[in-house]
Amino acid sequence: MTRHGLTLIEVLAAAALLAITVGALVPLLRDAQNVGRVDTSALDLFELSRAADVLIRGIEPEAVESLSGTARSMPWPGDPVRGPILVTATVHTEEDGRYAWVVFEHQNLAVARWVRLPEARR
Repeated sequence: MTRHGLTLIEVLAAAALLAITVGALVPLLRDAQNVGRVDTSALDLFELSRAADVLIRGIEPEAVESLSGTARSMPWPGDPVRGPILVTATVHTEEDGRYAWVVFEHQNLAVARWVRLPEARR
């Protein structure tokens, strides 16, 4: 007589191995979700940084002083669908010249650039 099918012990052993494997994978999947969220915000910060570099090239150094104390709304370079980038500047005068911190903000992210300003004409 030939035997067909599995015994109860074989089925229980397979179910136990499957439960242990799934139990070990659940925390790994949860960690992978968290890593994905961090990478998304890092990517958003990188994109804002690239946009800041493009925008800073488009702003005349003389115009940076007009940004001081006020926030100006600028569109994303090459992507008008996104919300605006707020640009502000703080001007500093030091021994070797005048500089400004130019801050670019979008949603909950901010990127700052240190810019040398031209000497004031006398």
